[in-house]
Amino acid sequence: MAGRNDLGSLLRRSLETCRDHPIAFVSIAAPFLPLEVAAALARGPWHLVTSIGVLVVSQLPFAALVRAASVATHGGKPSFGDSYAAVLTRARDILEVTIRHLGATLLLTASLVGMPWGLNIFVRWFFGIQGVVLYSLTPKDALRFSSQIVKGSWWRTFMALLIPVTLGQIPVWVPVVLFRSFSPLVLVMSALVGVVLTPFLICFYTLWFFRLVDLRNGTENGELSAFQI
Repeated sequence: MAGRNDLGSLLRRSLETCRDHPIAFVSIAAPFLPLEVAAALARGPWHLVTSIGVLVVSQLPFAALVRAASVATHGGKPSFGDSYAAVLTRARDILEVTIRHLGATLLLTASLVGMPWGLNIFVRWFFGIQGVVLYSLTPKDALRFSSQIVKGSWWRTFMALLIPVTLGQIPVWVPVVLFRSFSPLVLVMSALVGVVLTPFLICFYTLWFFRLVDLRNGTENGELSAFQI
């Protein structure tokens, strides 16, 4: 759909949002760094366990960035304290949504037959955290709400999730290509680049969430839906 809420416009608005509040977004994203480094450096039988653990725990800074992105795109000033205070009060619900979402996705994609259903669930439930953090929904209601707003826009949402993260992987791999190495130092450098890019991706995903809410409510007019502070 053309206009202020098309894919290109939302990508641009996400970049502008991060540009206007660089210190706040970088500080909020900072907890991602030790988590990403731990996942990158894990070896042997601990690699899978560490990666899954990091994926679950990283949803807390993810949620904090969702909060910050929403505040910034609605004209407010995001801060580290406000973002994490809002998230920590709903930490249990955020982790429950994460475990339900990722658990269902991993169980279904464990087999070739279940992979299409796993991908379907991953996209349908992707905005569960936004539902918890921005609309104070329970985990079950947040996942149900995410599924409702994605309905009818599944393929567009799939592409909206895929394109930015694919483009974002290019600079993450630059250190590896430049140094032709997977040494710990190079992996840490790649993790640092990824952390810097993370606020942009989460800003975009949150804007896309508001776009889907507007489409569901029939109110898409270039403005963003209100959220509960």
